[in-house]
Amino acid sequence: GSPDYQRGVKSNTPVRVVFRKGPITVEMPGKAIASASLGETVGVLLADSQKTFIGRVIEGKAVQVDLP
Repeated sequence: GSPDYQRGVKSNTPVRVVFRKGPITVEMPGKAIASASLGETVGVLLADSQKTFIGRVIEGKAVQVDLP
């Protein structure tokens, strides 16, 4: 695959979920529920709450979720 895919996330693998609300960021462990390349959107499942969020792959093994 392309180099970008190597920096993406794969389905069912652990990721850092980075929640961002304005200037505040909080990181939580979770896992990707699909595969996605850098810059793409992907669903993530939080490890503790079993809640699903949609975020964007920002770097290897990290997905950013922007909160309103």
